[in-house]
Amino acid sequence: PRVRGEGSTMGGADERGVPSLRESKRELTRSRLVAAATTAFESKPYTDVTVDDISAGAGVSRATFYLYYPGKAKILRDCLADFQAGLDGLWAEFEGYDEASVASLERWLCAYVELYERHRPLLATMHQAEAVEPEFRDDVVRTVRDTMARWQGLDMVRSVIGAGEDLELRVLLFTAELQRFLFLWIIQGIDVDRDKAIHTLAEHWYTVLVGDRA
Repeated sequence: PRVRGEGSTMGGADERGVPSLRESKRELTRSRLVAAATTAFESKPYTDVTVDDISAGAGVSRATFYLYYPGKAKILRDCLADFQAGLDGLWAEFEGYDEASVASLERWLCAYVELYERHRPLLATMHQAEAVEPEFRDDVVRTVRDTMARWQGLDMVRSVIGAGEDLELRVLLFTAELQRFLFLWIIQGIDVDRDKAIHTLAEHWYTVLVGDRA
């Protein structure tokens, strides 16, 4: 590997942690590619978007695109970074709850639905990608497993569901139901009463968590 000389600005960062000129230019190009891809994915179906569409939108060559991404699936993940950051923030909030209640779950689900709505076009694209990209299907399985692990680590869950009980199955069934409902409601546009839907979800989620103790 090439070793940077002392004081060089050609690597990733200098001794103060400040990005080099080269790294700054790379990040600018990456940001332009992600912005162009986001626009393309929001304007037409996933299968219709081409690398040339993204490259042209970013003002770079097709070859430059492939310096950063091996294909559309990888850049779609970066397009969804803001959604994932929002989701991580919601999980951090949820992990701070001392105990489950219908009211607290309703507030959390309302924020989750708002996050889903803000990113609806890209989430619709993600659902389309799942149908044709094996790695996106694998992501769904990993996400569900991560979600179940997070649930089982919550203090408020452990306080009401003891070891050996069927928490994993409860969470799996509810997660699948919730995601399918949000897909039909927000992505497919099935008309439902918003407040009633969120309240009903909260009541059901409370039952999932607490079970016979509800």
